[in-house]
Amino acid sequence: MPTQPKLILMAKSTFSLLLFCLLMMPFKASAQTQPSEHSYISIADGSSQPYWIYLPPHYSPQKKYPLAVLLHGYDPGITKYNAWLPGKEIWSIFTNAGFVLAVPYGRRNSDFVDIGEDDVLRVRQETMQRYSIDAQRVFLIGVSMGAYGVYADALHHPDKWRAAATISGRTDFYLWFNLNRDDLPDWKKVLFDANDPRHLARNALHLPFYIQHGAMDQVVDVENSRRFVADLQKLNYAFRYEEYPYAGHYMYFEGKPYEKIVHWLKAVPSVISPPHEVRLTTGTLRDGKTDWAQITAFDRYDQLASIDAKVVENNIVEVTTSNVAGFELTPPKVLFSGKKDIQLQLNGVLLPQEYDAGKKIIYPQEAPPQSFPGYKTAHRSGPIKACFRDPFLAVYGTTDPIDQIHAWQFVSQWQQYADGIPPMKADKDVTSEDLEKYNLILFGTPDSNLLLDKIADKLPVKFVNDGYQIGQKYFSGKNIGVIFCYPSPFSTQRMIVVQTGLYWGEALPINHKWDLLPDYIIYNDSIDEEDSLRDEDKTNHALIAGFFDHHWNVEK
Repeated sequence: MPTQPKLILMAKSTFSLLLFCLLMMPFKASAQTQPSEHSYISIADGSSQPYWIYLPPHYSPQKKYPLAVLLHGYDPGITKYNAWLPGKEIWSIFTNAGFVLAVPYGRRNSDFVDIGEDDVLRVRQETMQRYSIDAQRVFLIGVSMGAYGVYADALHHPDKWRAAATISGRTDFYLWFNLNRDDLPDWKKVLFDANDPRHLARNALHLPFYIQHGAMDQVVDVENSRRFVADLQKLNYAFRYEEYPYAGHYMYFEGKPYEKIVHWLKAVPSVISPPHEVRLTTGTLRDGKTDWAQITAFDRYDQLASIDAKVVENNIVEVTTSNVAGFELTPPKVLFSGKKDIQLQLNGVLLPQEYDAGKKIIYPQEAPPQSFPGYKTAHRSGPIKACFRDPFLAVYGTTDPIDQIHAWQFVSQWQQYADGIPPMKADKDVTSEDLEKYNLILFGTPDSNLLLDKIADKLPVKFVNDGYQIGQKYFSGKNIGVIFCYPSPFSTQRMIVVQTGLYWGEALPINHKWDLLPDYIIYNDSIDEEDSLRDEDKTNHALIAGFFDHHWNVEK
């Protein structure tokens, strides 16, 4: 008995020594026990956005690894501190197979489009810079909401991904919202179509898909996958489809679907040579580029635009377009024979001009306009929500308190949606550096906002007689509002968004607040019932709405 305290003391001493040795050992994060968390600073709102990396066992910078980017499902409780992350049963399937796995935050529940899509692309870029990645083997994978994000993001940028895989994903906006597309005005159709996988399916020419869905899915109807598969079949594109007769929506919490994805990805061959043919359909100039073709102008911005370009014999590039007013081609020189000059065959007509192989082909050849407002470009165009994807600053007028209330409301809604707090200033505090650095989100009228007062004569919407005029049409009344985007008169690189009168979208959910805003809209406090059969997905009724043409005139 007398020796017991000594034994306890010795045990405590031994434990302390072991603990001391462990603490003194150099710490090395193990991909087999937990992910490493990273972050970047968003160029749009200046916020810190996290992402998580899982490395293969014995990762070495001297080797090249395939990269899988995994997009998460919808989670109403998700935050930066309570992130949606895969369990070990799932992430170890990738890492044990030799993949680097990256999991973007995706701005909470953004559907991984717009600012959420920028998050995916930034995480892709950051991971490829930080780790030793095989650029020919970068894959995009998603589940549920993230599966929709895979469709949208991969089809917006098919040249950035070698293959894509989805589980329980939606592909058809009109099926999802129970809408009849023919009931909608053109400006709403293109806002839906621009992110609708079925309308972008032809972009998957060089992008194989592996699609998995449960036939008993009561969240996302399996008909979504069936329809998209039918689209790929008609196009004669590469895909694999697997439907599980007795599986429901949440089959993605099990490891088996991921094992099949990894097995399939490992068999996808690398592609080193540039493609002879490219195809692209887009609803925006921002998403108008793939491989060596870029759409630089639409005939009309309330419709999708498409381009097919193919290098054929005799150094001819066959180009077929729809709703395209301008394009640029940069086909690699390796695609041509030894002859120096190349020609374009545009929509079946061989053009007389000759071009140098390996140099940019611009059609049509035209000098940029020297006067304001110029023409639309990829980062100087609508729709309105596009202006929130570059650096932006909320600016309120100081003579009417409602301007500051609306600015705070906007900033608060952005924080709830995108988990970032953008900068905000009073009109009198905006500096010349701000005018050059930011897209300006201007709240108020020329009477209440100093910046709006300075540029009112340059804007397409006129503030007249207690109402608003656009073109030859005039609107007035108590419960109406205006939102429009336009090139900034303060900067040749930036945009402005003007919000005046009735605040937009009180009947819309936080993660779809700006989805259905075109370049301009004047609206009232009535609700459009045709937007969706869901009570929470309703927009204000438009008195007039649409897009500006390429030179910022109201489309007729």
